[in-house]
Amino acid sequence: MNYKTLASGLLLALGPVFALCADDLPLLPRITIEGNQLVVGGRPIFMSGANTPWNLWNDFGKSTFNPDWWDNHYSQFNANGLNSSRVWITCSGEVGINIDSNGYVSGATDKHWSDLDQLFQIAQARGVYIMATLLSFDHFDTHYSTWQRWRNWINSDANVDSYIANYLIPFVQRYGNNTALWSIDLINEPDWATTDEGGAIEWSRFQRFFAKASKAIHENSPTLVTVGIAVIKYNSDVGWMKNVVSDSALRAQLDAPEATLDFWSTHWYPWMEPYWSIPMYVTPSGFDLDATKPSVLGECPAYGSGDTLAGDFESAYQNGWSGIMPWTSNGVDNNGGWTEVSAASNAFVTNHREAVFPNTDTHPAPHPMPVIIRGVPSFSSMGTASQANNSSYGDYLGMWSEQWPKWLAYDLSGVPEEQRSVVLLAWYNDSYPYFESVIRAPGDYTIEGNAADGGTLPAEGWVVLHTEESNIFHSRQHVVDMTGYNWIRLHVTSSEGTSQNLIFNMDIHDANLGADDSWIFFGDSITAGGMGQAERGGQNFGDVPILVKTLRGFQLAG
Repeated sequence: MNYKTLASGLLLALGPVFALCADDLPLLPRITIEGNQLVVGGRPIFMSGANTPWNLWNDFGKSTFNPDWWDNHYSQFNANGLNSSRVWITCSGEVGINIDSNGYVSGATDKHWSDLDQLFQIAQARGVYIMATLLSFDHFDTHYSTWQRWRNWINSDANVDSYIANYLIPFVQRYGNNTALWSIDLINEPDWATTDEGGAIEWSRFQRFFAKASKAIHENSPTLVTVGIAVIKYNSDVGWMKNVVSDSALRAQLDAPEATLDFWSTHWYPWMEPYWSIPMYVTPSGFDLDATKPSVLGECPAYGSGDTLAGDFESAYQNGWSGIMPWTSNGVDNNGGWTEVSAASNAFVTNHREAVFPNTDTHPAPHPMPVIIRGVPSFSSMGTASQANNSSYGDYLGMWSEQWPKWLAYDLSGVPEEQRSVVLLAWYNDSYPYFESVIRAPGDYTIEGNAADGGTLPAEGWVVLHTEESNIFHSRQHVVDMTGYNWIRLHVTSSEGTSQNLIFNMDIHDANLGADDSWIFFGDSITAGGMGQAERGGQNFGDVPILVKTLRGFQLAG
């Protein structure tokens, strides 16, 4: 990658690190599906995970939410061979979501959102993929104060629609760009809400919700969708019950191709053994699941199936399951906890590190991130827009005016979709100091996408994908999920420092395989002077073959 960043310091670092603003860069590549496998960057991944359903029950929105607890807990995951966690976003529906007595959902509390913001930031920083379980059968249970509201909700199409419009879509739009959110589990064990235990609700009501919700998620986010089914008889077409969450079952409620689950997430506990097999010791199809989709064991006891939990991990992997998530990593009940989970995950990762962390240890070099905006149509509120994306790094877009806002937009409609689904936007001003004394650089700005057809600059329809406030650096980079968008725009409302002018360049890189090919250089004034974006002696430093070769080999140059 030909992207450069300068900083004043005492050290010259010759290795790949997260450049510019580490919070904006995903440590985790996005999980997708190829055939019946979960993959990252084309490599299969096994979800070596655990349920961490709550710390203090209904965490997100309560005064007792403790981000330090989540950070400390997740800080142990990767080192012990765990790459994922299943979290209950709401446990009983009494906290976080605004639902009235009729079952109408108007949104969520500010505290709910701010707590979740911290959760997903922590997960990304700690390298932990989150399966977000949005609801549970507990919502409909008479033990909880809002049970009647949630029954009123599920039994009304209009109320279900209010949840999707006012909570679910804002949720995926807020967190869909965070690749730590690998999947959404629409509800934990809805089976029990269709029996006397949770208050009998017709399966058709849940199926209608699943159809509408999965369609909304697929239309607004690349996040994968599933439902955590408690008992295999409801997740299988073998037997009299049939699969209540199959494509045909959901599309009978809503005729749309997006009304589908991406993978199965069935649960198993030892009481089921007399009736069904132990799933870890058979293939997904041997457990009567449709093997055309990936299958994850979304819950099983941390104490193991009767064999050791380490044996459960190994057998699930060898039999073609895509993951196993014991209950629980933090010991919320008598099914086991960290001691059992960490022992099993450590044993598994020792033998299968490439399956647990496929994008790190097994990659000999970072994925390339080519620039994709050379020659694409460019537009700006003033100045010559093409100066910002041509091949001359010494040729900057200047906006010499006190008029605000100032913006620069690129038409990416001519770039193949697979090269612009996830991009890295890198802008740089190249002031000599890296921060604080920067002049004529963006201060407050948003990155926006637009789904309009290419050709004519759209006047409306811009969607904010990232917001930055009070920037003090001369260069920044941000990973942006561009799925569904043809245009990208940097929209600046103030500059850093006292100047009302702007001067910068902006590159867009293909980051669909991850953003690990980014570099930052630390050094003294000589380092900074020699590594500017402008050409020196007919070359830009990133184009010098020996420097690139040196950096790839992590060797100190003379």
